[in-house]
Amino acid sequence: MDESRFARLTKQQRTCLRYVSAQMTSKEIAPLLGIEPGSVDQHIKAAMKTLDVNDRRSAARLFVQHEQGPSQPLVYQSPEVAAGPLALETPQPAGGRQSSIRRETSTGTTGWRSSSDKVRPEDLNWISRLLWIVLVAVGMALAFGVLVSSIDALGKMTGRP
Repeated sequence: MDESRFARLTKQQRTCLRYVSAQMTSKEIAPLLGIEPGSVDQHIKAAMKTLDVNDRRSAARLFVQHEQGPSQPLVYQSPEVAAGPLALETPQPAGGRQSSIRRETSTGTTGWRSSSDKVRPEDLNWISRLLWIVLVAVGMALAFGVLVSSIDALGKMTGRP
């Protein structure tokens, strides 16, 4: 890819792409940069246009590959080899507090993630998803049973069959 495209990226666009490469959403990136999520989206869209790609993940992947420079391709890499967590420059948020984020990578290694992060559906494996489906179904059945018995009890109290 043309080097001048990467040179045209602004500092904010570069920072946003680094966070996107760490699988962060715009809502997660915004407080770290002290800007609104919509502004993060605009920085990423501008970077996507500059790099001539159609999605944010591709833009982030291209940028990170560009930053890392040319590397020798591996003939074989065992799946047990885990990559270390991504090192991100974390700018000072607008409030003046330094924020740490702990993130899980796809290889299972851990980076920084704040305590306010929730487990997202895409973070769950198929067994966990199946367990959640069963738990929700059982909870709904119990709630429906309580509702029916409450209506029945109210009917008996008012004298209606």
